[in-house]
Amino acid sequence: MKAESEAQNRKNVLVPQRIQITESRMKMETNRLIIRSFTIDDVEKCYTNWGQDDSLGKYLIMFPMQSISEMTNLISGFIGNPNVWVMEERRKKLA
Repeated sequence: MKAESEAQNRKNVLVPQRIQITESRMKMETNRLIIRSFTIDDVEKCYTNWGQDDSLGKYLIMFPMQSISEMTNLISGFIGNPNVWVMEERRKKLA
């Protein structure tokens, strides 16, 4: 039973297949996920997906956001911060 549990735990661990690090950007890729630094191109998706979410207002003062410019200011602060990452599902498996 213990061996089965350990095997299941190993299946759930994210093992990066590719890692790219430059001075201001980081990107790790697994077969399921891309974990990377924010870019200015993320503003519109972030605003649409969670910037207007009323339920976040219970936990964070700035939500829901009133305009895309508020999200632009937030994301601009994330860019270059090595401790803030975007996780997105991979559309195609790595070769």
